[in-house]
Amino acid sequence: METMYRYKEKLKRKIFHLSAELILEKYEVVKYTPKGKWIIHEFDKELDEEHKRYRFVLNNSRKRFAWETKEAALESFIARKKKQIKILESQLGFAEDALQKGIHMKHNNNRIKHGKKIHNNSTRQKTTKNDKSRKNL
Repeated sequence: METMYRYKEKLKRKIFHLSAELILEKYEVVKYTPKGKWIIHEFDKELDEEHKRYRFVLNNSRKRFAWETKEAALESFIARKKKQIKILESQLGFAEDALQKGIHMKHNNNRIKHGKKIHNNSTRQKTTKNDKSRKNL
């Protein structure tokens, strides 16, 4: 039977930092179809049929779960990690923007609490002499 490959990372904890360890997983092709292959992880082969986890891999797909060569599996891993980094950088930027807005809002709320009102220039009304004299009536 044919073997297919997939790289994944495992979190490796060291005393003062975290690092990644690359793991090469092997999958055995158990059935061929005109459109692809059914594969199973090398360790799942020993399980009862109800616990086995099969995956289907398309023949001509650009994104696949597993690949026929270790080199292709490594290229796929690198592409997945680049995509993951882009997504996480975008999420980090969104979180930093939200944090700055929250800090700005907190700062403005503290100014209001301490008697320093914040005025919006577009809705602020100017007081005139007549307004002041009416208050005294």
